[in-house]
Amino acid sequence: MSDSKLKLNDVYESAKEQNKKQLCQFMQDMRRAGLKQRVYHDKLLWSGPAVVCEDIASVLAQTNVPCLSVKKGQRFVVYPKQGL
Repeated sequence: MSDSKLKLNDVYESAKEQNKKQLCQFMQDMRRAGLKQRVYHDKLLWSGPAVVCEDIASVLAQTNVPCLSVKKGQRFVVYPKQGL
C-alpha cells in the first residue's frame, strides 16, 4: 500500500515543482488535521499521498480537494484525484 522508497517530503516537493495545487492542498489539510499520511500507489498508476481510515467522511470533512477512495480490508484509503 505504501512505498518506502518515496518519502512524503519528496511527494510534496515534486507536487510543488509540477504546480499540482490540489495535491499540495490535500497534504496540507491532512497535516493540519493531524491525520497520518503515507505514499500510496494504486493499480492504475496513480501515485501520491493518502490517508488510511475507517471512516471516509471524517477525512473528507478536512479538505475541499476532490478525493477518491478504495477499500482495503476493513479500512479505506482516501487520496486526492490529482496524483503525481
